[in-house]
Amino acid sequence: MTNTNLKNQTSSYTNNNCQNSAKNPLTIINNPNNLTVPENPKECPAYIAVCDGILKTAGEMLKQLNKQDEQYNAIIKLSWQYAILRLKAQYNLGKYFSKIEGAQGTHPKIDKSGEELLFSEEKKPTKEQILKDEYNISIKKGWQHEQLYKHQDLMDKTIKRAKIDNDLPTLKLAMKILEEENKKVSEKAKENQKNKEKHNKNQERLKEKAIKDAIKFQKLHRTEAITLEDDTFNVIYANPISVDVPMLSLKDIDIPSCQNSVLLLWTDSKTLLEALDVIKSWGFCYKDMCIWNHIAASQTGLFAKSQHTTLLFAIKGKGLKVDNKSLEPSVLSLHTNQRKDVTAYYHDMLETMFPEGAYLDLCDNKPYNSKWKTLSEISNQQSTSDKGE
Repeated sequence: MTNTNLKNQTSSYTNNNCQNSAKNPLTIINNPNNLTVPENPKECPAYIAVCDGILKTAGEMLKQLNKQDEQYNAIIKLSWQYAILRLKAQYNLGKYFSKIEGAQGTHPKIDKSGEELLFSEEKKPTKEQILKDEYNISIKKGWQHEQLYKHQDLMDKTIKRAKIDNDLPTLKLAMKILEEENKKVSEKAKENQKNKEKHNKNQERLKEKAIKDAIKFQKLHRTEAITLEDDTFNVIYANPISVDVPMLSLKDIDIPSCQNSVLLLWTDSKTLLEALDVIKSWGFCYKDMCIWNHIAASQTGLFAKSQHTTLLFAIKGKGLKVDNKSLEPSVLSLHTNQRKDVTAYYHDMLETMFPEGAYLDLCDNKPYNSKWKTLSEISNQQSTSDKGE
């Protein structure tokens, strides 16, 4: 079909008076089988104009008919066929537009036959100029035609959506579908990025935790006792009750505690105030306590039968940082004849709470294990060193 015939058809469709054709409206709509979608892009605009004219006429005719009229469904069917033909012509235009180079490139010009591609020796026009001068289409509209071509399944999606919406498939509907899909892709990309960042953070946390756990494991399972650089200790343990040492006599001991350290001192109901006085004299500050419940009452106090011993917690300076996960209940219930188990429980607790601590036992002559040193051991070493000098 030539451009002249297409233009004549367009004119006849748009100039028809619909009211005069109300008795037989189908007479002004040709069979769409008589039209084939042109491959030559130069013929597509006129072809699209023909389809536009027919669809406009069909729309006016439908306004004059009821849905129950016999001819209503026939016009709807023909309108659908022409709408699809128009969409295919727009697709062909998009195919051609996508090959036109951008504003900074050269433009291959088509000769009159529409077949041979010739390069003009004149100043090359921009893509926007080509679409406007040769096709009377804006750069935005041209872009929409290109998207219809570049997204191969967009035409099928447009036809499918139009059937669901009981509407005609149009370029406008195609762009709406494309916008919806791009939005979903963008939201999905954002979600994927968010999940990726979350995953990376989790992996980093797991990595950091694994390193910390490995270091903690190494410190927990060390076998040697350590002393700080200034020959001091930061974890001090004293149980004067177990060796029957008077509480106040401890004040005379010059304990080698570092500037930031913790102290655990056993006391009972009778010597509680004395123990607090000892803590203060050593430069510590009381913070907390634990109770060893002997289960059976072993002593008779002034107002009650005593069946517990108290372990006081104190700090010097800033103390030491404690891992909250290592905290134990404040009350330990073990029979009074299980003193060794109590000693093991609290020594192990300290090693867990302060795995890198320098441990010093003030009252016992024998260290709990190889990680601990005793004050008597240090004193003996110093005495031997002094004699050597």
